[in-house]
Amino acid sequence: MINWNQHKEFASEFLAEHHDLVLYDVFHHIKAFLLFSPNCSCENSCRCPEWRKKIILALNTNLYNKACKTGERPERLYAMKILWHIPDDHFFREHYAEAYPIWAIKKKLKAGKEEFRTIDKLVWAFLRLGKTTRSYRAEAEVSLNAASQILKEASENEREDEPKKGKRTWGKKKCAKQFKRYEPVCHFIAALKIWESEMPKGEKSFISLDSPPAAIERFLSLAHWFRKQLLSLTRPNVTENRFLLEENTCPLPTWVQSEEIDFPIEPFEEMIQEAWANARLIDPKTKIAIPLPID
Repeated sequence: MINWNQHKEFASEFLAEHHDLVLYDVFHHIKAFLLFSPNCSCENSCRCPEWRKKIILALNTNLYNKACKTGERPERLYAMKILWHIPDDHFFREHYAEAYPIWAIKKKLKAGKEEFRTIDKLVWAFLRLGKTTRSYRAEAEVSLNAASQILKEASENEREDEPKKGKRTWGKKKCAKQFKRYEPVCHFIAALKIWESEMPKGEKSFISLDSPPAAIERFLSLAHWFRKQLLSLTRPNVTENRFLLEENTCPLPTWVQSEEIDFPIEPFEEMIQEAWANARLIDPKTKIAIPLPID
């Protein structure tokens, strides 16, 4: 998982002065984990941690080099170098052949957008399912099977309305495989979707590698909100009923918060009506029908 303690040796005043540099470093770490998720499919000799380090170094060095070319102040360059762990020039000469090129990072980010779309839709299906079950039960119960079924039915309805659209399958196995891979970073992916939709027309996207500090802070706040919502969900009929465990979900720095964010989550009204229509139990105290769980 992402370790946010890499700046703990620096004074708080120094970090506050160079908060934008810390933001860039955090942003680059997240990109590396999106490209090489902790839940990789490598069986033996996994090199994902190594690739993540190379990507972070490449992205940080790219910004450092741009600052050098634009004549940035020496003290600012020094802060970049120590906060971003930029090695000396001889290191790059010695390891040039092992570097992760910027063009490859952009290409891989662009290629991953299609898989990210699946995860984004799953995340919203989970949140809406939680809102649905919470409306008539004490817990916000969700399941991957129920979410994938919802997406499958929605996709089939879309193809009926627009038969010329390309076919897209939402089978349970496919959804399960995708979600297993991206589960630790699913909140980043959902945040990315909204973040890019909020950008002014013509502004740089996630893939471009150029984002202002304020935009990065917004992205981190969105990711924090999604993570908080996902961690509140539960699974039905199991002893350990947490849907996502905190230790299995990439954290964010402690200074990232999302109190100002409150996106509306719409429940599935038809499922609520169906649940009440299928109620078979009666609460002995209130004499009110208790609906069966949805799965």
